[in-house]
Amino acid sequence: MPGVLANEPPQAVCKVLSISRRTLRYRIRKNVFPQPLRVGPDGRLLRWHPADLADYLKRTRGHVGAAAALRDLPNASAQPPAPGVAQ
Repeated sequence: MPGVLANEPPQAVCKVLSISRRTLRYRIRKNVFPQPLRVGPDGRLLRWHPADLADYLKRTRGHVGAAAALRDLPNASAQPPAPGVAQ
């Protein structure tokens, strides 16, 4: 996905996963969830690349669940690739 910036805020990620911000922070700290990219002059703004979220969802929910969850993200512009499709 060249040209796609990290654009998923924590609130959107929490809503899609049906978890709290505290649970999200816990999963990040335990390396269960992908590390966020820190954006902005002071690095306080957290964002995730849609591909990282798609990979996480595929690992935890499978391809069908990942596609359904990604449709709920406000900034998701691309669906996860189908199994066996080369990029």
